[in-house]
Amino acid sequence: MFRYPPVVLLATLLFFSCNNTPGDKVGQMGAVQPGIPVDTVFGFEGSDRAAMTVLAGDTVEFQYQKYIVQTYPNIGALGEVILLSHRDSATMPYPLPVTADGYFYGISHDHAIIERGTAPDIREFLVFDLRTNKPRYQTQYVDTVTISADGKIWFYQLADSTVFENLPPCPQEEAWRADNLTVGYGRRCIYNLVNGSLTQKSELKCIPLQ
Repeated sequence: MFRYPPVVLLATLLFFSCNNTPGDKVGQMGAVQPGIPVDTVFGFEGSDRAAMTVLAGDTVEFQYQKYIVQTYPNIGALGEVILLSHRDSATMPYPLPVTADGYFYGISHDHAIIERGTAPDIREFLVFDLRTNKPRYQTQYVDTVTISADGKIWFYQLADSTVFENLPPCPQEEAWRADNLTVGYGRRCIYNLVNGSLTQKSELKCIPLQ
């Protein structure tokens, strides 16, 4: 599935539903009128709610309880500029020092999520600690990503199927191969935003790959 950058999503005045595929953002379905805030969950499913406002030009603002984020596209390149300010501080907005080809994918537990990648099925996300202003965790992922209320990011990493004895069945394998897709396996992982721990479980999921 092709992924539109955030400004294109906003230009179409539509947000994806909560059944998000890799790189898709969840949000509130409906019209987004410039200058009028819309209360929405923006980014991966489970991200914090924000008041989102389309400002002048291609700038989009997200007002959270502690933070204000403004984004606008990198001219002539992938990704977007992500400006952050703290609501309890008089400091001017400053750009997050993250990869230039990344897109803002929401905030959870004082961490910003940055999503990047050119492939439709194997993507990357970066966890950026807004309290220390430093990146904390980065990984590739496949399939969907969700964030639980206790600050855990649930996702799948592409697994090496040769190291597992029992692989799950793939009932859609024939249909995938008919569409010139290959069969891969994702391993369930959990990254804890609170303590920075990573758990790799034995649970596998069959996924289509281009």
